[in-house]
Amino acid sequence: MIGALIALLAPLSVTAEPFPGLEQPVSVGCAELIGGVILRGPEAFGGLSALTVDVDGDALLALSDAAWLFSADVETRPDGAVAALRGVQSFKLHDRQGRPLNKMSGDAEAMALLGDELAISYEGRNQIVSVNGDVRQLAPPTPPAEEDRPILKRNSGFEALVAMGDGTLMAVSEGADEDGLAIVRRGRLGRPMSEWARTAYRPTKDFAVTAADLDPLSGDLFVLERAFSPLQGPRARLKRVDGARLGAEVLEGEEVARLGLLQGIDNMEGLSLVARTDGSLRAYLVSDDNYSALQRTVLLTLAIPPGCGSPAAQARAGTDAPAQEVVDEQEGG
Repeated sequence: MIGALIALLAPLSVTAEPFPGLEQPVSVGCAELIGGVILRGPEAFGGLSALTVDVDGDALLALSDAAWLFSADVETRPDGAVAALRGVQSFKLHDRQGRPLNKMSGDAEAMALLGDELAISYEGRNQIVSVNGDVRQLAPPTPPAEEDRPILKRNSGFEALVAMGDGTLMAVSEGADEDGLAIVRRGRLGRPMSEWARTAYRPTKDFAVTAADLDPLSGDLFVLERAFSPLQGPRARLKRVDGARLGAEVLEGEEVARLGLLQGIDNMEGLSLVARTDGSLRAYLVSDDNYSALQRTVLLTLAIPPGCGSPAAQARAGTDAPAQEVVDEQEGG
């Protein structure tokens, strides 16, 4: 679908500056931060809340919370780290009446590709909308279940969408209940969300879910979590949930990477995984700059070796090597 969108998008000038301090890989747990770029473009470019990189790692879609969809060719180094974006193009999302959406009506926070359909979740209305290949034909939205509404407040709706291997869609909320559990819904587009299976996800204390993606090799679920405090600044965790446990009542992940001030990250909101021929993964993380001059749009690349993140993953990879220690919370987030 990424290629099918190209003819509909308008050209956009976006530059990529090397992320400072990444001349050599940086250990961030059992994963390594191997590269990154700071993206700069015109006023409309920014606020990126979701990311999808294709299976070959050479094209991407990015979604902004001001209802812009961006497409680009990706130039990578031999190790899979993003070096630059080429041919960036943009498209303004519309409602069912053909009217362009704005920040209030089109606060898009997540997307997932399901065959020739693109599913997008919007905060505020907390709806999931499906569009076909020309991004102009909108299906009727899927509203949240009534029992979920107390948690899905205006700025804490479904922040992650994941296309599952069986054709279903998984949605994970940013908001959590009094026990700190986020909502997980799994079902098929076109069916009422009240009929979708309901479970939960337990994020790290003080963190909230911002994105998720499925490992194409193992079927494990990777979840990106975010936190911010005036003292520690922005922080992010990448966690791995064993695919064999995705039907559990409460999903809990094991830490793969921890990023904080020492890594210079920003407000990380998008995640996409690409498999390598050697069995490793590349995780691409993008930040939402909130259209603020004080923040940046950062696209980072993490290298995740086979077995990283959980005993189950280690067993599949045929290694019993323990995960590397993460940096201390006071040092790196």
